[in-house]
Amino acid sequence: MFIDRIKSYCKHFKPLFENENRAVVHSVYKSTINCIVDDRIFSLQHQEMPITPLSINLDIPKRVFELIRVNRGDEVQFTKDGLVAFNSMFTREHAEVFDCDLTDGTVPLDKVKIRILTDYILKYIEKGEFGRIAKSLKDNEIIPLSFAGNYVSSVLLKLTNSSSVMEIGSLSAQLIGVGEGLTPSGDDFNCGMLAAQFYLRGNSHADELKNHLISQITPRINSTTIISKEFLVYACDGKFSQMVKNVLIKSQEETDVTSEIIKIRDIGHTSGIDFLTGLYFGLLKGGNE
Repeated sequence: MFIDRIKSYCKHFKPLFENENRAVVHSVYKSTINCIVDDRIFSLQHQEMPITPLSINLDIPKRVFELIRVNRGDEVQFTKDGLVAFNSMFTREHAEVFDCDLTDGTVPLDKVKIRILTDYILKYIEKGEFGRIAKSLKDNEIIPLSFAGNYVSSVLLKLTNSSSVMEIGSLSAQLIGVGEGLTPSGDDFNCGMLAAQFYLRGNSHADELKNHLISQITPRINSTTIISKEFLVYACDGKFSQMVKNVLIKSQEETDVTSEIIKIRDIGHTSGIDFLTGLYFGLLKGGNE
């Protein structure tokens, strides 16, 4: 058996190692092997992949990872020392343990810094309908849209014009499952909305919006894909990727966040932009501007 290392994993996965849980491969993609344990998903990834709430990143290069022979149903065994998979033992000794909790290490921005951050975000969400719609609403422009885009535009227009926590939460949750792919655009948008509310904790408006949004998302959470559902479950629990935390931490330090925003923007086809669009609306609405 070959011995390799785990490069990093999320803090909330510690019980899987300690309890020596058994998992099976659920789905296989070029840079990600999704596994299921106790009806929850985690993702094995190569060393270059960003850390998300689903991540266990193996300390192997992308080119090597893509050569792994693996099939749906193959077993992955957690041990106190690491995990056994693909005829290899991956030790967790010296691995980075990342805390995905957004409230850890972040301080909410004041209204001036919220405006600066939202202006930055708006500059980089030019791809995908959610981002283009956000810009068109800001600039009072009419743009050509798909059939689904027309629906999204009508929802976001109402959301833009509303000051009611109940209405904003309900409108945002109506976008769950809207769009195609592993993580539909509407789900990524809602993860961004939730990230903003957790980040703005202590603001009574944001706290109320967060609670209402969670109450509206929860009944809809089984209407989307299994991977997207997992991200939404973590988002409802206040857990987000390292890139998201980096943007918000750097924003409070008044440093240039352009490179961090671009990293999020470039995730997937439009997933990163859809998340940033939700973060944009979430900061504006949660900040009670």
